[in-house]
Amino acid sequence: MSAVLHELNCPWHEGRDCDCGPIIHPTAVIGDPPEHRDHHLSDPGHTPVIGHGTRINSYVTVDAGTARPTRIGNGCLAMSKVHIAHDCLVGDGCEIASGAVLGGWVELGENVKVGLNATIRPRIKVGAGARIGAGAVVVKDVPAGETWVGNPAREISQARSADSIWRERYRYENHTPVRGVPA
Repeated sequence: MSAVLHELNCPWHEGRDCDCGPIIHPTAVIGDPPEHRDHHLSDPGHTPVIGHGTRINSYVTVDAGTARPTRIGNGCLAMSKVHIAHDCLVGDGCEIASGAVLGGWVELGENVKVGLNATIRPRIKVGAGARIGAGAVVVKDVPAGETWVGNPAREISQARSADSIWRERYRYENHTPVRGVPA
């Protein structure tokens, strides 16, 4: 958790639990009806729950839930223009960078970092401590602690080996760069 999210006299600074409420920018839209084809405006929605010390920046949208409340944990950061769809569960300490989109029913474990303009398809689970690269399109569950990049997103070691440009530029034979690429 970042100290920036807590008030000066907050017990968090001493390592104790706090009661700091979320900091929500006035342009953020929290609890609008879910964007789901089977949801009708007359259907009840579940109001989102936002944890202590969480900061929601400008133009963020957090949809109401269809079957359960959309939840954002304690000490999270949603940067500008993030969309968190209906029924999502975001764990404590997560950071979601500008322009990222979480589809419906996405679950992020604790301390997940989501990069700029990344997209996570509906019903995907991202394990604790995972990292999603900028512009990634996540279409499969991400195990805890892994870093995923690309479109479609894959674990970074697989992405490097599957990328022909990466192989071409960083393949060395007898410590001599390929095609004049400087060492």
